[in-house]
Amino acid sequence: MYESNVRRRAADLSREVQCAKNERKKVSAQVEESGRWWKGEGGGAFVQAYRDIDRDAGKSLLYAQRAADGLYRLEGLIRRAEQERKNKAEKNL
Repeated sequence: MYESNVRRRAADLSREVQCAKNERKKVSAQVEESGRWWKGEGGGAFVQAYRDIDRDAGKSLLYAQRAADGLYRLEGLIRRAEQERKNKAEKNL
């Protein structure tokens, strides 16, 4: 029971991370495209500021994916602990 909840949350988080990565790629492409028509210091500052933010967003998404991976590992640990508990209970019968 618990492991299925953990697995579901891990899958939800992984799916959201992937969705965010896809949106990040779309926005990055649009920002880079703006550098072609937005000339001058303003355009350059905009693109550079976006790149700084994007780098931080990439780190955040990496941490979120690591959290999802940890949840998948937790699911396995819960399953193993539950199996050990069942085995121990059967031995004590």
